[in-house]
Amino acid sequence: MKRTCTLKDVLDWGPCFKYTEKHLKKLFAGRRKVTAKGIVKMRISLLDKIWAICHLMRRDEMGRVIDEEKLIPTGPAGTVASRGTVDAVWGFVAGACTGYDRWGDPIYAYDPRKARRALAAMMKILDEVGR
Repeated sequence: MKRTCTLKDVLDWGPCFKYTEKHLKKLFAGRRKVTAKGIVKMRISLLDKIWAICHLMRRDEMGRVIDEEKLIPTGPAGTVASRGTVDAVWGFVAGACTGYDRWGDPIYAYDPRKARRALAAMMKILDEVGR
């Protein structure tokens, strides 16, 4: 089973301010749906890729990402109680807020190595379950 998302799905997830419908249409590049692999190929930040792919995963799969990669909270964002939520996985990777970008969205002090490991683990788990 391939897990995909549509433009409407992403808008319903409540992305940050810079991901307007117009911007998302450019990222979708005419495709009705994208897979996790398609998200990885998009020209978006590593943290935004992780955030989007989390939405394609089940709670138990997100818990596995944290367990298998031994992700440790790096700041307030990582202290979410429920391990199987998008906010928990993303928080474990993103770390503490250090400021705000030009859109007013938080900038996080994250460890790129940890983020790359988490993304690789997410894709491995999705491969195992047959995306």
